[in-house]
Amino acid sequence: MKASLKQQAILLRNQGYSLNEIKEIVPVSKSTLSLWLRDIELNHKAQQIIKSKMTNGQIAARKSKLAHT
Repeated sequence: MKASLKQQAILLRNQGYSLNEIKEIVPVSKSTLSLWLRDIELNHKAQQIIKSKMTNGQIAARKSKLAHT
């Protein structure tokens, strides 16, 4: 069972899912996901998707912070 969960996590990561997104789908801890996925080399498309999510998250956090000051 764990092997199939790991394969699912790897597949999702290669599609550009973040660890938090994968954690919502694959029922294991984030630390387990981190161990499973730390040696995965992402293709260019997956890197761009994750980078885009990070940038969008940073923008949203900044707007939220400014709204609360």
